[in-house]
Amino acid sequence: MMKRICEFDKRPRDYNLIVVGGSPPGLACAKKAASLGANVAVFANLSNTEEVLQQEMFLEMLYHAGKHRTLLKEAQNYSWKFGLHLLKPVLLQKLQELKKVTREKCKKRLECFLDKKRIDYYVNCKLILGYPITVAVSDYPEDFFTSTYMVLAPIGTYEYPDIYGAKLGLLPKDLMEMEQIDGNILIAGGGSDALELASSFIQMGQSTTLISRSGVTSCFDDQMMTLYVKTLMENGLKLFLKTIIKCLKKTEDNKIQVEYITLSKSWKGCQIFDYVIFVEKPFVNLKRLKLQKLNLKTIFNTIPTNKELETNIRNVFAIGPALQHSTFNRGVDIQMGKNLARHLFLSRKIEILEINDKTGVIRGPIVDYSFTGLTENAATLLYGADNLEVYHGYYKPTEYGIAKKSHDYCYLKIICLKTKDELVIGMHILGPYAATIMQGYTAAMRSGVTYSRLANLAGIFPTVAREFTLVNITKRSGVEPKLQSCCS
Repeated sequence: MMKRICEFDKRPRDYNLIVVGGSPPGLACAKKAASLGANVAVFANLSNTEEVLQQEMFLEMLYHAGKHRTLLKEAQNYSWKFGLHLLKPVLLQKLQELKKVTREKCKKRLECFLDKKRIDYYVNCKLILGYPITVAVSDYPEDFFTSTYMVLAPIGTYEYPDIYGAKLGLLPKDLMEMEQIDGNILIAGGGSDALELASSFIQMGQSTTLISRSGVTSCFDDQMMTLYVKTLMENGLKLFLKTIIKCLKKTEDNKIQVEYITLSKSWKGCQIFDYVIFVEKPFVNLKRLKLQKLNLKTIFNTIPTNKELETNIRNVFAIGPALQHSTFNRGVDIQMGKNLARHLFLSRKIEILEINDKTGVIRGPIVDYSFTGLTENAATLLYGADNLEVYHGYYKPTEYGIAKKSHDYCYLKIICLKTKDELVIGMHILGPYAATIMQGYTAAMRSGVTYSRLANLAGIFPTVAREFTLVNITKRSGVEPKLQSCCS
């Protein structure tokens, strides 16, 4: 049944923009378009949007619960004394209390968004999309709306894979309903969410295994991800790459038997776990949008678009996890949504996604990894290795000394374009506070910072961010970038 947020008799029939779906980039596009004076309507199932927001906030709390356990262990090196019972596996019961707060925050966030003027909301309705751009509501055939532009922005959710016994496992949203997780855990997936969840359980002292059908997330730099994964494995993660789960079976003692096969050597294996959690890439069910009358082109349940995010149908755009080449990066997708609105309703042409807009973060038990701009792989393909200069180096954060934390993987690099006065086109760092550091340097890159400007910048001591102003060894030189004994 359709629920109208706007008043029935006062709603317009014709809009400048209709957004179908409640994904964050779609809502960001709607909000920006409304601020530019456009007449906007959003058709969405806001309960799905609220559920996904709650899940993300809960996983965030789960990560910080593990992080604080790690900090408690490190505090002992600073002479703090406390009972070992404080380091027992975390009880999710306490997080259940925090979940209520999370739910209220999500509701308030959505209500605040819904209160914005010049946006009409139609929620929980079954739609029939047509062209020229029309939206009809199946429960009310007489209700149809037209628009100059349409943006398809369905939300993506984690789903069970199509394997035997899959529902013996869990999805991330199921963790919100559990009182305790204690035992041998298998995480299926190779994206950033899967790796961060594995990191959370490692920090909680749980035995954790990760299986990925390909490699780990391909959106990040290969060299940096290799170092990041090594930190997870050194802290206890058991990793199986290019491995497919064949089936799940219940054992007599109420555990889960997982059978799998490796793609590289066709080697079959079987292990017993207490929990299996599926965290593969978010799935968007395009069939629910009923795109038949729209004649929209889709490829393997994704929507191909051009650089302006326009589909094969004129004035119909797509954004978010439904894209064929989706970034699956919340911050980048939201910025793309805002830029799309500017592109449609400002007289000047706007780049939907600039090179310097690409950012990412993935957190770990020892170091976090964050970047802005191009990866070294992408820069090499785009410009050629001979046109690049890559500065890199290891460093040691001040707080790692007394805490007795390994700094072997605290590493950074700056990718520069030689043909443009060593213009910085990519910055990457493994270490503490990585995302916070990169947020500031992203603004510098957008302003066209060069390596010489970074090198002449007075660093703030003692901070990790300062290390970008000190790095001076290039990969081309062949000099070992490891710290000298006097510096460590």
